[in-house]
Amino acid sequence: MKQTAALYARVSTQRQEEEATIASQVAAIEEYATHEGYALRKDLYFLDEAVSGAKLDRPALDRLRDREGEGCYQVVICLSPDRLARVYMLQVLLLEEFRQAGIQMLFVNQPPVSDSPQSQLLFGIQGLFAEYERAVIAERMRRGRLHCARQGAMVNPKTPYGYDYVPKTGREGGRWEINAEEARVVRQIYAWYTQSEPMTIQEITDRLNRDGLQPRRGKCWRSSLIGNILRQTQYTGLAYYNRTEKVYHEVGRLRKIGHGKRLCPVSMLRPTEEWIAIPVPSILDKDIWRMAQERLKTNQRFSMRNNRNHRYLLRGLLICATCGHTLTARAGNGYFFLQLWLWRCSPCPRYA
Repeated sequence: MKQTAALYARVSTQRQEEEATIASQVAAIEEYATHEGYALRKDLYFLDEAVSGAKLDRPALDRLRDREGEGCYQVVICLSPDRLARVYMLQVLLLEEFRQAGIQMLFVNQPPVSDSPQSQLLFGIQGLFAEYERAVIAERMRRGRLHCARQGAMVNPKTPYGYDYVPKTGREGGRWEINAEEARVVRQIYAWYTQSEPMTIQEITDRLNRDGLQPRRGKCWRSSLIGNILRQTQYTGLAYYNRTEKVYHEVGRLRKIGHGKRLCPVSMLRPTEEWIAIPVPSILDKDIWRMAQERLKTNQRFSMRNNRNHRYLLRGLLICATCGHTLTARAGNGYFFLQLWLWRCSPCPRYA
């Protein structure tokens, strides 16, 4: 009786998917299964399209692993170890998981992985080379993007509200173009926010929803979206590339805000000298944008959302002459007290 096999294939990018490389993987696996006498079922085809092999969070791989305890397949066939995972430790983890479930893992382009030292050594070397190749490809792509950015080509396809991305054609790099309808809404939002009797962010949100205007995503406007639009620096005609970097050392640590451990890397700002300025079409005058930023700072400083019980006349206006930190107030038994925000300021009278 033929053993039932599950098929797993993966491509990393949309370009590979369009070039039908995943179809070639499926064809090679089907030929291998027929030659070796394994039975393939269409409902046991697990295909991850445009998904990185450097992580385990993959839709098709998750479905494959969820069904390993059902006994519906005894073998998993994949083209090569780097299609299963690009990181050696992830390969070892998956192979051990399948082994404990009584499932055999087979690769088309190499002999079956056995428990012999020679087989394990060969598999380990292939996994390390796959990880090295991935690191080399990532570094080449990073340097290529930086070169394109320094040449003035906008390489970021994610545009803020008000712009459309025009893909790369021939020798011309990708660029941003103004979306006339969205740009009109952006100018109106800034006009309402910076006029002599300005509207609040919530009032602007309600006004846009009443006028029947829809955002780029979703059915209605939200105050967080308006706040994000008011903070975009690109509207003045200059966008920046290489502004942030991902920091991985926070992964697994307890969150400073919220509960639980952090599962994803944190995006941190790079030093300003590493930013790459890229000219884009301007939507706003710089003076209007600066007025909006000044009002945002003022509103943040005097915001009452965190203090709804007491109103202080000098709230946010008194600072320590020694350390420069803002003095805060506290109420108790009908009296008001001024206190320092930080206890570290030992030269201050209270801590002298």
